[in-house]
Amino acid sequence: MIPFVEPTVYADDEKSMLEFDAIASRLGITGYAVYNFSVKEGKNTIVQETVEHFSRKDIKITNLNKVRNFLSKERKQCELLSITTTDAKIAQWVVKDNRVDILSIPVSKIKEIITEQLANVAAANQTFLEIDLSSIIHSANRKSIILHKLTRVMRLILKQRAPFVFTTKAKNPFDLRDMRSIIALGNLIGVPELRTKDCMKAFYERIHLNKKKLKDEFITTGIWKKSKNQLPKETKSKKKKTLEVEIDSDDLSVEFIKQSEEKRRLDRQRYILFEILSEKKSKFEKKHIEDLIWNEIGNHFGSVGSSRIGMFFSYFNLEKQFGIIRCTNHSLQSIRAVFSFITDIEDEKVLFHIMKVSGTIRSLVKIAKKKEKK
Repeated sequence: MIPFVEPTVYADDEKSMLEFDAIASRLGITGYAVYNFSVKEGKNTIVQETVEHFSRKDIKITNLNKVRNFLSKERKQCELLSITTTDAKIAQWVVKDNRVDILSIPVSKIKEIITEQLANVAAANQTFLEIDLSSIIHSANRKSIILHKLTRVMRLILKQRAPFVFTTKAKNPFDLRDMRSIIALGNLIGVPELRTKDCMKAFYERIHLNKKKLKDEFITTGIWKKSKNQLPKETKSKKKKTLEVEIDSDDLSVEFIKQSEEKRRLDRQRYILFEILSEKKSKFEKKHIEDLIWNEIGNHFGSVGSSRIGMFFSYFNLEKQFGIIRCTNHSLQSIRAVFSFITDIEDEKVLFHIMKVSGTIRSLVKIAKKKEKK
């Protein structure tokens, strides 16, 4: 399973972190970085079996000289070091510095600052460009404009193969989104699923590399202190076996015909088992939930797009607040994105969590029956 870390969580104390842990473990999130606290502050001493905690420091300074001074002081105080700026010159300098892990730019200025040149330098130095998805999750009026802006920016980032990281900037545990929802939101702005997963994995590896660097044994890149009992391990060279395969041109033509036939088939159905998590644990009626989902689908995909999604409510449990809906295979990512956009119902914070997706409804009904008995 690919590790997924939420890079920005605003947790003030131990109690709020435990609340974040409860939702994060429910969503299958590997860990999260707590915004603006260092290792010495001790917040990351809370250890859960299912959720990891990481320290993050963010620097917001418009003066380049001050940024340099802060970098030298803060680099060994946290596992993630980020810089937020609206100045193009500072952004150009930041992506060249290996001490910086994340360059964070507000959505209002992201189009002007992230250029092809900056993305190229970020790719060379492996500086992660942070993309704020909270702007499209929570915005109501300007969502289409923000989507268009982020789509243009992501084209440059993907073209230059620069590393990026998506964030929901969670101020509340119900602002968190699972990995599949993040992938679906990235899909809306033109990011392929495989590319998002690669960046998630690279980001997780960067955090753990920084974690090792904070230890006393680390001297510099590639050089570590060795204890007296530590002996060098012998490495045996293994010869790589090569396998020669002959490919017949007729086989390729047959495979191409099969793929084209599959595309011409009717859309396959997918069944989604989801649950509604809410702050006050309220009970929402099936009709109300169905209307809410259809309104969100209509707002984001229009009348034509809504008809192609083909969503249908198969089952809903009022007491336990979970249900099963049916959609087409091609509209699965759209449904995930729509669920991410629903943040509150009647002024109460809610989170739509997709528990399982299946090609048949039988397996989901079995899970639903077990959940009803609990």
